[in-house]
Amino acid sequence: MCQHYDDRDTAKKFPLTTASEKYFLSPLYKSLSIRTQKGYRSWSQHIIAVFDEMHPDAILSTQVTQFMDVHGESRTAASHERSFISIVMNRGKARGYVSIANPCDSVKPIKGKIQAEQPRYYGDTNHVALLNYFGERRHVIHQAAFRDCESLRIQTARRITAL
Repeated sequence: MCQHYDDRDTAKKFPLTTASEKYFLSPLYKSLSIRTQKGYRSWSQHIIAVFDEMHPDAILSTQVTQFMDVHGESRTAASHERSFISIVMNRGKARGYVSIANPCDSVKPIKGKIQAEQPRYYGDTNHVALLNYFGERRHVIHQAAFRDCESLRIQTARRITAL
């Protein structure tokens, strides 16, 4: 095993900065994609700016929650940073330089924006099924609904053709 990766000295208590740097030296981190590695490096800078030389055992779930609240405008980034803290804490616990339970376990990730459901695309199969369903029994209300569906189908076909 590499000298710089040797974590057998569990008597030492590392600050979060050192714990995250030790994670960056680990084979697990190096096996991640380049994009993920860049993301972790970026998120670690935000975390280190807040928690700096704080020992991982001193980090509370309320502090992680407050950290995420500050990043409330960027919900995705806040949730990613929470995940990174969790990774470092779990790794530290496994290596013996963190002795408390992971404070991130009780903190829920911030949900992203709720997006409106996309309108359903009515293809030819739906159109034929609708024609078969109504058949000879068309009523005025059904005819209006059918025209709306037909109009939507034609507009969608035009959009697809225009592409």
